[in-house]
Amino acid sequence: MIYRIVTYGRPDERMRGSLVIPNNAVSWAKQVAGVQPEDDGLGEYLLSEDQTRALAQYLGFKPEPEQFYYYLEPYEAAEDTGFQSADVA
Repeated sequence: MIYRIVTYGRPDERMRGSLVIPNNAVSWAKQVAGVQPEDDGLGEYLLSEDQTRALAQYLGFKPEPEQFYYYLEPYEAAEDTGFQSADVA
C-alpha cells in the first residue's frame, strides 16, 4: 500500500495534485493524520491546517489551505507486469 497527500480544489472539490509519501515516512504521516492503530488505514483522512503544515514541512511542499483541501489517502500502485507496448524502443 502506498500513501499520498492528495490536493482538492476548494471551489469544485476536483483533484488538483498528488504527492507520494516515501515508505520510510508513512507511519509518521499516518500518526500526524490521526489514523488510529485499530483503523485499517484505507480511508481518506481530511487534514487540518496544522496537520497539513507538518506534512508539508517534511515533504517539501507549500500548502495553500485557503485554496485547497488536503487528504492523506492510500492507493494501490499499478502492478508492473514487465509488459511493454510494441511502440516502446
